[in-house]
Amino acid sequence: MKIIFVHNTAMPYRIPFFKELSERYDIKFIFTQFQRSFKRRGMAIPEIRELKNSDYNILDNRFPMENVLRLLFILLTNDFDIVVGSIDYIPPSALVTNFLCFFIGKLKGKNTIFWSEEWGWPMHPLRKMVSPFLNYIIRNCDVLMVPGKRHGEHMISLGAPPQKVFILPNATNLTIKASDNLKMEKLRYRWQNQKIILYVGQLRKLKGIHYLIKAFAKLKSEVDNISLLIIGKGEYEGKLINLCRKLNVDNDTYFLGFVKNEDLGPYYLLADLFVMPSVIDRGFAEAWALVVNEAMTFKTPVISTDAVGCAFEMIENDVNGYVIPEKDENALYMSMLKLLSDDHLVEKMGKSSRVKVEKEFTYEKMADGFNQAIKFLKIH
Repeated sequence: MKIIFVHNTAMPYRIPFFKELSERYDIKFIFTQFQRSFKRRGMAIPEIRELKNSDYNILDNRFPMENVLRLLFILLTNDFDIVVGSIDYIPPSALVTNFLCFFIGKLKGKNTIFWSEEWGWPMHPLRKMVSPFLNYIIRNCDVLMVPGKRHGEHMISLGAPPQKVFILPNATNLTIKASDNLKMEKLRYRWQNQKIILYVGQLRKLKGIHYLIKAFAKLKSEVDNISLLIIGKGEYEGKLINLCRKLNVDNDTYFLGFVKNEDLGPYYLLADLFVMPSVIDRGFAEAWALVVNEAMTFKTPVISTDAVGCAFEMIENDVNGYVIPEKDENALYMSMLKLLSDDHLVEKMGKSSRVKVEKEFTYEKMADGFNQAIKFLKIH
């Protein structure tokens, strides 16, 4: 079976999955927003060495509608049995791209698979406008792939037949390396005798970091020797720094800037707990939050709000962390206090995090979900 897999980009955490698929199937990847995706995150545009033996095409990102026309040409001129697209609408060219995948696939009598990470947060106005079109695709494509049960239930609520929904749990490409432990020891020297709270991600209002800083300020008034490390860049950084000064925690909060994905390991190892404090903001939410996978891989307890797509999939209360209501700084404070008051609990939850991610959130599980979807198409 020949497959055309249309995706926005090839982020490092997706490449092992794409590589696994290229070894199992006759598959061609089309990346439609490759440059834009990396630039938006402030990352250097990489070479994709790991996919050098795979069939892929990066569409030029200078003119979005040019990309659409090039994709149209590929879909019309290439022979394929299955086309894979995404339920996406931002930027608008992504919406057009996915319509092409669906309608050209149906026009040629081929199977259509769509990937979605929506899980049912209040809709952005643009999503409401295009709902009739996207929901039509959801109801009428041959297979829907989602990262978790929460996402699958949302697709079913929009009219997707339950038997057509398959779970492909998100996985991380990060692993613990010997060098990570050595670098962690150097970091430990900088923060001697400190308990570390860690955040990793963009510095945007959506991320809810201001609630984390407020909860940290309350915690700091009761617990000695704690530090908050914030890794990432973004337009909200100035406001966050000013908030730290206002709450008198600027000497205990460290804005470390952008750190390359492959260099995050020592920070996860250093951390006593990881916090994902995201909120729902103007119709946007965390579709998944892969940093939770990363933190758990490095044996770190995790606290997340219920505005994060992976929260109920990956975090079990009192087992490997806590899921708290969004925008609730007091609940965040209480959860952090409970963990940081008990070193044994931190160690126990950290081990549980590692076990869970190794058992349930692997590239093997992800590829198996794709295989099940393909088998479903062959039977039906």
